[in-house]
Amino acid sequence: MHITLFSFVTAVLLSSLLIVALYLSRKSVKTIRMLNFGNLACLYLFCLGRMVFSVELPFTVVLAAPPLMNPVADIYLDRPPQFFLLLLVWAAGSVFLLARLLLRACSGRRAIDRIPKQENQVLQEALEELQREQKRRIPIQVLCCPGLSTPCGIGLVRRKILLPSREYSADELRHILRHELQHFQTHDLLVKWMIRVFQCLFWWNPLVYLLGRDLDQVLEIKCDLTVTKGYGKKETVAYMRTIKHQLEQTIDR
Repeated sequence: MHITLFSFVTAVLLSSLLIVALYLSRKSVKTIRMLNFGNLACLYLFCLGRMVFSVELPFTVVLAAPPLMNPVADIYLDRPPQFFLLLLVWAAGSVFLLARLLLRACSGRRAIDRIPKQENQVLQEALEELQREQKRRIPIQVLCCPGLSTPCGIGLVRRKILLPSREYSADELRHILRHELQHFQTHDLLVKWMIRVFQCLFWWNPLVYLLGRDLDQVLEIKCDLTVTKGYGKKETVAYMRTIKHQLEQTIDR
């Protein structure tokens, strides 16, 4: 088990091609549905596995690229101090960005914790009824927040759905809870974290930032597509009307 220059370069090139392909097709419904925890985990494993395991496949074709590879090979083979300096810069940049990511996450969590929250048994029972219908039980607490402008889900372990303190019709509440519950069922929060960590680890590759481009919008579209998959036209229209109303409430504030 060892990392070679060839395995590292091929891992970077192939993963970069995959990222570009995902980015160019990000508005495709099929691609949007593919953006989930499992597929991103495969991308992670592919990049790390190709770097660690230098395995040459029988159909491998070696392409001569002296102008590109010779300077890199010189640093890797003939100038170990410069090579380790580059590794040190890579590691220092990754540690700095990961620390900044964690600090921002902690700051955001403290801001959410300062928002007043109220338990609501009616809302909690509505969520549990919805989960019984889907036969998928996830421990999630529903809380009302007077200072909140839009519904949201928080927490990777202690999951919570936060709802603005206002009156909801039965249909509105059902649609909102289904939307937020779907985010938890497809691990969308974990997907966001994986992409951000991936960007921190490979910060020197400009293509990794394409993964985060329009990420929130794509995940919201994926969630809506999944929720309405079994809906009829009338129920789909009602669901989209509820989501539109929630967005308008946010803009008005």
